[in-house]
Amino acid sequence: MGSLSIQFHALPEEVNDMVMAIRSLEGLNITLMGGTPFRAEAWDGRSLAFENAGEISLGFTLYPVDLSCVSRYDFVIQNPNALVLDVGQLTKEGLKRSWLSCKTDDEVSLSKWKEFATIIKKKTKCGAVAINPQSGETSVMKSHRYTDGALKLFQSGIDMLPVGGIARIQLGNV
Repeated sequence: MGSLSIQFHALPEEVNDMVMAIRSLEGLNITLMGGTPFRAEAWDGRSLAFENAGEISLGFTLYPVDLSCVSRYDFVIQNPNALVLDVGQLTKEGLKRSWLSCKTDDEVSLSKWKEFATIIKKKTKCGAVAINPQSGETSVMKSHRYTDGALKLFQSGIDMLPVGGIARIQLGNV
């Protein structure tokens, strides 16, 4: 089984630019997921937002997509060859991390998803440090990626947030 996983910090508009770079792939289905209550619908190519969204994800498939899902996890179960992009949102607490991931046995899908991963790698730099604000402990994250926009936000004092927990992410200079 092949897989890929890239965690990165990027402004929502930078993520949108990355998605637009792969959008023209022939036969690609893109699903926008999120909201409260959860919704999954074909992405119109315009907005990466739902009302009351909380977290937003995009699902990419090369095969007909099954939208009868009740959660992001359910989407992956019903669409086993899907690539999922969790879009990190900019909130008053800081910029949440984005995450591109898949696990598939389908070589055709995996080949296309690696193309998308290459796009992200070309638009990002590597290296970050996770810092526990309570204890001061640090952990180097050599493979964590970030865009120029995220770095500028970080340098202006905006926190870079992980998926969960209290750590803060320091970008660059690792």
